[in-house]
Amino acid sequence: SEVEAYLRQRLPALLCGRPAVTAVAPLGEEVWQVALEGHPPVVAKHQLYGFLSRGTSWDLLEVEQQVLDLLLREHCPVPRVLAVDAGTQFIFYEHRGSRTLDDLAQEAGPRACRSYLDQAIAGLCRIEQVCSLHQNLLVEHLNPAADLPALRQAWEQAGQQAAQGLEWLSRSRGL
Repeated sequence: SEVEAYLRQRLPALLCGRPAVTAVAPLGEEVWQVALEGHPPVVAKHQLYGFLSRGTSWDLLEVEQQVLDLLLREHCPVPRVLAVDAGTQFIFYEHRGSRTLDDLAQEAGPRACRSYLDQAIAGLCRIEQVCSLHQNLLVEHLNPAADLPALRQAWEQAGQQAAQGLEWLSRSRGL
């Protein structure tokens, strides 16, 4: 595929030691696991809408990298950004393992499952705490369409459209 060819050609140049790509496997929509020769795997994510924010204070790739770097400095459980290719809107992360929290819960007993859940909740709480502490740094990277007044207006419009849709549906069904 085009993505695999891109990753095989471009990724080694972005990483220390220029490791060769040995395999590429999809993990989800626009996300791939990339196996590297002699190195741990890497996760590649294509920021599909990144070009829409490019060059703004809310540039998706730049903000993602800056926020993850901040969270890592503050000891939050997030992956490290290894590289960014702004020209193609790809971001590359360290691979943090192939097993999900659900996998662990299915495999472990109740005591271990509770421990995993406690760790996940503690990690999320730490992320929230750090974001709250650094709100002044983060707020300057918000898309203007995501501020509170804009979100309220969008929510009101969605409610109005839903009500209009229900009225139309009721009329068309003879209710």
